[in-house]
Amino acid sequence: MNREQAFKQLLATVGQDLQGYGRLEQLLEQQFAAALEHQAEALRQLGSDIVAQCDALQASRDQRLQLAGQLLGAGRAASMDAVLKLLPAAAEQACRQRWNALVEQIRLCQTLNLRNGQLLQQQQDLMNRVLNGDSDVYCAQ
Repeated sequence: MNREQAFKQLLATVGQDLQGYGRLEQLLEQQFAAALEHQAEALRQLGSDIVAQCDALQASRDQRLQLAGQLLGAGRAASMDAVLKLLPAAAEQACRQRWNALVEQIRLCQTLNLRNGQLLQQQQDLMNRVLNGDSDVYCAQ
């Protein structure tokens, strides 16, 4: 693969991941709604869908890192910032906007995932208290 093809492939992964993280955002929102409504089967299915989506996104990231390493050459850390600086100014600006949009989408998904995890943990804690009672109910104070 020549340098131009590597750039095109790398930038294509950014576009694919923008769509992929959009899909992940939808799944995380559905997971949150299912958790609020205590829909166990929906949560199981959404969990599987989320894992599959994350696996696909990780594969795309791995490909992007490999391409960045190829473009930057041996001995340089593979970073999108360094790769984007190799582009002509106009192309760099356009590509940087897409990259920044992807970074924001990733942060949003991280926030949603944290929110969902906290909700599920709170529900689990509540269920444990209902089923098992508080552990210090019969302890002397």
